[in-house]
Parts: sequence; structure tokens; C-alpha cells
Amino acid sequence: MEIVNKITSEMLPKYFRPEASTFEIKMGIFIVDDLIEFLGQDLLKHIWTDLAKIVIGFNTHSSMEIRRAASYGIGIFAKFTKYDFNLYVNDCIVALNAGLNFVKKENDDDTEFGGAKDNATSSLGKIIKYQTAFIDVGAFISKWLEHLPIVHDLAECEEQHLMLIQIINNQNSLVVGENYVNLPKIIKIFGKIYKTKKYSSVEIDTGIQSIMTSMISNEVTNAILLKTRDGLAEKDKLRKKLDSFINKEF
Repeated sequence: MEIVNKITSEMLPKYFRPEASTFEIKMGIFIVDDLIEFLGQDLLKHIWTDLAKIVIGFNTHSSMEIRRAASYGIGIFAKFTKYDFNLYVNDCIVALNAGLNFVKKENDDDTEFGGAKDNATSSLGKIIKYQTAFIDVGAFISKWLEHLPIVHDLAECEEQHLMLIQIINNQNSLVVGENYVNLPKIIKIFGKIYKTKKYSSVEIDTGIQSIMTSMISNEVTNAILLKTRDGLAEKDKLRKKLDSFINKEF
């Protein structure tokens, strides 16, 4: 705790001073992220709210690098907050939505911009997964799906893609939506990640195979699959992947 006190009272104020550089602010957020992840709420309960304010506050920063670090921090905060998350949930959701609503500028780096969006998406997924009791899950599933798959932050993609499969298997109606409104999006997500080295795994591929097999055997969902495929251009790689699903070429 002497070390923690030194970090929080002497080091962090320097990283977050008004004239701090982007690099310094990012390093400060990384330290906060690590405090949350590796020390936890019980040990840091006297500053837990202060840590929350830091990761929440920087989600609207103009710097993609800073937003990325802060968005990751909200996900970690959601995962490791054991109690009283109701005090933070609204601010967390508002901050993540702000991060997801940023529009890419012409000179923005694709990886950094996409990584910031991916971290905000994965953090929203972590709130859905770890703090279910404090949110209307159905209200946020569509927003989460809208920004899947995770393709820039590879450290986050497997958990989020596997989570999608688990929700479909356990609470199908929650994720596919009323009248299967979300199903075309889910089909396209599966098409983009299936049997890819970066975005999938054996467990994810197996889950997709099982879900697609069930989908094909159901008249309603099979019709949605066909319509989704037909809406893609002939030369679209995604169309070819959906063809393989339809033909059960797993």
C-alpha cells in the first residue's frame, strides 16, 4: 500500500496534469488499468471511485490512443467491481457510447481508430457479461452487435466472439431480437470470423457450425440466411462464406 499511495499521490497527478502529453496521459491510464485489474476493489476501495472517474472521463478524449486505453479500463473496471456497480453503470454506458460514436477522420490511423472502437465494444460486452444485474441487457445487445466482430484488438476478439455464441446457445431470443431482427448481422459476423486465424478458434468454429446447422434446419431462419446471402454481391468473399454455410461445407 505504500507503493500504491506513492503511485496515486505522486505519480498519477504528474501524468494527468493539464499540460501532460498524449503519451503521459496514456501511461497514466495504463497504470490505472493495472491497479484495477491486479489489485482489485477490496484493496483499493478508498480510491475505487477515483479510478472509475479516470477511465470514464477519458473516453471522450480526442486522442484515439487515450480513448483506447480508457475504454479498455472501463471493461476491466466492470469485470473487477464486485459490489456497488450501480453507482457507476450509467456513467460507464454513456462514456462507451460516446467512444463508439466517434466518426473516423481522413487522417486517422485505421488500426488506432479501430482499436479504440474495439475496446469500447469489448468493454460494453464485459458490462453485459459481468454486470448483468445492473443493466437492461436487451437494450444494449444490439449496440454491442453493431460493432462486432472485433478485428483490430486481437487480444479482445476471442472472448467477445465466444460470448456471442454462448448467448445464442443460452438465451437465443435475447440476442437475435424480436422477429429475428439481429439475425442477418449475426450471420455476417459468423461469416467474417469463421475459420480465420486471427478472429476465431476451434471452440468458436465448432459453435458456429452447430448454430448454422440448427439455423439451416429451421424454415424461418434458413430463409433469413438465404436472403442475407442474396443481398451480397456475387464476388463478395462474405457471400462465398455464407454459401459454404448453406451447403454445410464445414
